[in-house]
Amino acid sequence: MLNSSYKIPNRHTIFKTLIPAAYEKCVNEVQSMILKELDKVCLTTDCLTSRDNKSYIAITIHFINKIFNLKSILLSCHSFNENHTSENLSDQISKTLNSWNLKEKIVFAVSDNAYNIQNALGQLQFKHLGCFAHTLNLIVQSALKKENDLIDKVKNICTHFRKSTNANNKLIAYQKSMRVNVPL
Repeated sequence: MLNSSYKIPNRHTIFKTLIPAAYEKCVNEVQSMILKELDKVCLTTDCLTSRDNKSYIAITIHFINKIFNLKSILLSCHSFNENHTSENLSDQISKTLNSWNLKEKIVFAVSDNAYNIQNALGQLQFKHLGCFAHTLNLIVQSALKKENDLIDKVKNICTHFRKSTNANNKLIAYQKSMRVNVPL
C-alpha cells in the first residue's frame, strides 16, 4: 500500500539537498574506511576524452579488505582542461590523493605507458606498472597496421559482392557448383 500523504520531492530538492547529502554520506564513509582500515592501496589513473571532446582524469584506488575481498573506489573523475603535461597530471593526482589522505599509502600506480603519465607518477615517487590491457591493445593495433592492406582488399571484395547483385549471384552459383555451402 502506498502512503497517500507522501510528497514526491521536486527537482530543486533532489539536486540541492538529497544528492549532496547522499554524496557527503558516501565521502564520509570512504574517508572513515581509509583512516581505519587501509594501510596500503594501489592507484590507477587514466585520461579520457568524451564524445564532445572534453578531457577528464580518473583516479581510482584498489585494495584488499580485511576479509580478503578486492575493492575499488573511484576517488575522482575531474574535467581536465590543462595540457596533459607531467607537471599538470602530477598536480591533479597529488591534490586528489591529499584530499583523501592517501598519498603515503600508495604501493604502486598503474596507468597507460604514455611518457607524460609515467613521468607524473615518477614525480610523485610512485612505483609504476604499465596497464596490461593498454599494452596488449597497442600490440594488437601494431599487428593490425601491418595487415591493413590485406584487410582493406578483403573488405573491398566483400563490398563488391554485397553491392553487386550480378556478382553475388555468380559467386553463389560458383559455390554451388563447387559444393561449398557458405552463406552470404
